[in-house]
Amino acid sequence: MAELEKKLGPCAEIAFWYRLQIVVGDCAWSYPAVDRPTIRFDGKKRQSAGFRISPYEPPVVPKRGEYATYLCDWEGNVVNTPEGCAVFQVEPVVLISVESGTKLYDFRQ
Repeated sequence: MAELEKKLGPCAEIAFWYRLQIVVGDCAWSYPAVDRPTIRFDGKKRQSAGFRISPYEPPVVPKRGEYATYLCDWEGNVVNTPEGCAVFQVEPVVLISVESGTKLYDFRQ
């Protein structure tokens, strides 16, 4: 998690939030869900456009793996992701279900 915080730090100049996306089975999922409150690293439920970059908010994801990253401004609009901030290895800090995220795409369809 310290490595993720260090790599995301410079992105705070252009973004307020970061979101993570992973493919599990035949579906792409995004975390945190934006349409409902979700559990966060501190055990509380909140609804936001993503995880905070500064001050750093550790991500809550369902499994260890490689996650695509995308950045958002304070209103939740996606901004260009700088080089070196597109993909990260992430470890869960709190265990959640895959369905806690937002299903983006089902590849079976």
